[in-house]
This record gives sequence, C-alpha cells and structure tokens, in this order.
Amino acid sequence: MHLIAPESGVTPSEFAISYLNSSYPVGKPYQDTKLILNFVAREIKGLRERLGDPQEKPAYPTALEIGCGSVPISCASVCEDYHILQAGYLSAELHLIANWINGDPGAHDWNAYIAEALKCELFRNPTEDEVAARTKLLKEKITLSLCDITQEYPLGTASEFPLATSFYATEVAARGRDDWYQIIKNIGTTVAPEGTLLMAFTSNLKRYTLYDEDGESREYPLYAINSEDILTALEKAGFNPDEITVERKKITQCELTDDGITEIILVAAKKSSRAVAIR
Repeated sequence: MHLIAPESGVTPSEFAISYLNSSYPVGKPYQDTKLILNFVAREIKGLRERLGDPQEKPAYPTALEIGCGSVPISCASVCEDYHILQAGYLSAELHLIANWINGDPGAHDWNAYIAEALKCELFRNPTEDEVAARTKLLKEKITLSLCDITQEYPLGTASEFPLATSFYATEVAARGRDDWYQIIKNIGTTVAPEGTLLMAFTSNLKRYTLYDEDGESREYPLYAINSEDILTALEKAGFNPDEITVERKKITQCELTDDGITEIILVAAKKSSRAVAIR
C-alpha cells in the first residue's frame, strides 16, 4: 500500500518501479524481507498444525494480502494452503505483478525471494525445480484487486477472510495517530471471527527514500509506529488481546531510508469469535 502525495511529481508507474528497484533488488533479498518471509512461513506452519491441512479439505480457502503494493512474494509460503487475493491501492503496482504472473519480458525477477521463502520452510537451500514449482503455484493462486485501507471496507464491500496479511501498508497510508488507528480497524474488518491477521511494520520510522533509474532520490513520509500502539489498536479492532504476539526484530542493514531502518515489528493476531470493533 503506497499513497503518493499529489505534490510529489512522481507518476504511479514511476513510483511502482522505483519502489521495486529500491526495496527489492533482483537476486538480493534484504534483511527485513527475509525476516518477513521467515515469519510468514512459521505462522502458516502453525496454522496448518492447528487447523489441519487445507489440501485435505474440499476446496482451498482464500487468504487476503491487503496493501500488497507491487510485491507478489510476501505470501509465497501461503499458496500451498490458500488461494490469495492480493489487493493494492495503485493499478500501476498491480500491473507489475500481472506482468510477472504472465511472464512478460522485463517483469521483475522474484526467484531469489521465492527461494528464500522455501529455505525458511525447508531449513535448507531449495533446488531449482522446487523454486520453479513454487513460482508456478504462486502465480496460479493469485487474484488481483484494488483496495483502499483508508476506507471502512477496504475492498469496497464487507468481506471477511480466515487469513489476512498486511506488510508495511499502514504506516504509508496514515497521516497521523487517529488516522492510523482507524486504518487498523478498517483492516480488521477483513478478518473473519477467529481468523488470523499477520502484519509487519517499520518501527518508529518517519520517512523512507526511493531511487529512480537515474539514481535520483526522493523521500516519502511514514507514520512512526511503536509496539504499544499496535497492541491497543488491534484490541480495539476486535482481536483477542491474549492471542496477539508482537516481535521486535533488529535490522543491521540500511535499506529503506538513508537514516537506516533499525527495527521492524512482526505481529500475529487472532480475531475474537464475536468481535466488535470499538468505534
């Protein structure tokens, strides 16, 4: 999820491409991305152990990745168990995912990222055939949709999923504390009772920098998030406070901003059985 300020002078297409090239370089997953891929792989394994193998059920359920931007691989470990509705704010970003799904020339190369996800699952380096098979499956399982997490129902109508994910979306869309709390509630409406929400946030980061193809930099604002706010916001959004886990992970590489991303926050939360958000 990436909102572009009208005064930025950057087109949605230019932004989408610079975001990919700056944050997801070909062949080199950054440390924060590796942590998110490992987190998702671990949580999906836990859900499978708790709920049973979806492959043994009559039909695969659908999971939602909301605010996906131009990144199709955050849920690479989800596609064995779920169909995936990837929802983003900008058509230009979804177009880049569609290019990859369709195998278009010049599409972003995600092989190293899918290999990293498999490494997290298998606890070993995957073979080329395993990467190719997972890539094929992921492409088959993805459906694309527009969304707006600043709206009460981000997909346009009330929709609930047994699993929803959102990575680095809320801090980009929010323009202040109250705005951010409302966005968490909005995302919460997409999670079914007793469903699971997986999220990743930058920690206390106020801006990030992207680079265009000529190496020119441009800064974009972020809402600075802390772990205490996350717990409060999720509880108000109808998640069981006893089933919210928050992990703070230190980052030793500078990737998202010249000032350096020093920490990310990984969150897994279960919706209450009769959840009612506090307005």
